[in-house]
Formats: sequence, structure tokens, C-alpha cells
Amino acid sequence: MASIFVKALRDRRRVLIWWALGMIATALMLASFYPTIRETGEDLNAYIENLPEALRAIVLSGGGDFTSGPGYLNSELFSFMLPLIVLVFSVGMGAAVVAGEEREGRLELMVSSPVTRRRIVLQKLAAILVGMIGLGIVLWATLAVGVEVWDIPVDHANLVAACAMAVFLGWVFGALALAVGAATGRRGMAIGIPAAVGVATYLVNGLAPLSDALEFWRPLSPFYYYAADQPIRSGIDLGDAGILLALTVILGVAAVLAFDRRDLAT
Repeated sequence: MASIFVKALRDRRRVLIWWALGMIATALMLASFYPTIRETGEDLNAYIENLPEALRAIVLSGGGDFTSGPGYLNSELFSFMLPLIVLVFSVGMGAAVVAGEEREGRLELMVSSPVTRRRIVLQKLAAILVGMIGLGIVLWATLAVGVEVWDIPVDHANLVAACAMAVFLGWVFGALALAVGAATGRRGMAIGIPAAVGVATYLVNGLAPLSDALEFWRPLSPFYYYAADQPIRSGIDLGDAGILLALTVILGVAAVLAFDRRDLAT
């Protein structure tokens, strides 16, 4: 059992390293811009206030002062860039660990070993979580250094909470990609379907404040629970985190059942 879990991570160690380096570069770049934002605070806030409502909602990403430490990180990273990064990484890994290995002909040997299919899927799901936790730790550590170097006033406990919610969000979409791959055996579908769902639900959550029709559907978006209470400002909300974990459990069960009943491609 341990070998399946370790192998899933070892096979993607180079990918994980490159993603970690990219996360470090992105976080440091955004943190380094903050002193300029702070120096032009009054002018920038006045400019934002004069923007059309739609653009102002996108820039502020949930409200607050853009030039404050939490407001800047929330708008530039946690509400805009990071969810998309997490989506791409988690879907890619979720699609690779079952559908990708099946396409490459490596999964059949694993299934023929004295390990149940259910345990294989659960180990793959755990590997996705560990991959997400690794990126979350890299992001937190980089930002923890960045906020000190560039004097960004952010509560460190809230910084941990925001990174943790990103991990939970990524695990949801990784589990979705795993479930699609387990059900179809096709890596293209395991990437395409979760990516489409992710982009659609991201847009629904982001544009909902501007549309009553979208506001009705907003609770169906995982991104809503990821960012509803802005953890970079107020810390982690256990209810929102619980919903994301519940979604992951449901998708994990679906992946187990689908893979357990399907004939593998030969």
C-alpha cells in the first residue's frame, strides 16, 4: 500500500518541483509589488472607486481596501491567480494518477497485484492531497518571508488559513479528475471535464455579485466556499472547509465505485 502512494508522488516529483518553484516566483513577485501599491494608496483607491461596478467588483474581489495587506493579497493572489493555479495543478495530477497510468499501460500490473482496486484509488487520492499540501506549505513559507521583507501587514494565522483553504479547494478538483479518470480511463476527459467545471464555477462565483441569476447558483461553486469569508482577513471558516472536504469525500467514493466496476483498457 505504501509503495502505491509513494510511487504516485515519486513519478511526479519533477512536476512537483517545477510547480513549487513557480509558486515561489509568483508569490515573491506579488509581494514585492506591495510597497508601490501602498505608496500610491490614496490615488489608487480613488481610481478604483471611479471604476464601473463590474470592474470594481473584479478588482476588489469581495470588497475591502485594495491597498491594505489582506486586501492586496486577497485581490491579487487568493481570489484571482491562486485558484486558477490550484485548478490546473490538481486537475493535472488527478488525471495522471489513474487515467494517465492506464493510458501508459502501467496500471494493469498494479491492479493484478494482491491489492484491491479500492485501496489503489484511495492511495491515489491521498497522493493528490499530499501534493496539494506540499504546494500549500511552499506558498505559505514564501509568503511568510515575503510579508516580512516587504512589510505587508497580514496576520500570520490568517495566512495559514488562506493557504489551507487553497489546499482543500485543490483536493476537490483533484478528486473530480480522479473520479472521471476512474470512470472512463481517458486522460483527456479526466482533464477536460474537471477543467470545464472549474472554469464555469469560477466564473459563476466571480460574477455572481453582478447578477441575481448567477447569485442563485453561487452556492454550487466550490470557489464560493473557498473564498466566501476571505480567510486572509478573518481566518478559516470550519463550515466552508467542511463542505469542501465533504465534496472531496463524495467524489472519492464515486471514484472508488467507478474504478471497482470498470474493465480496464487493454
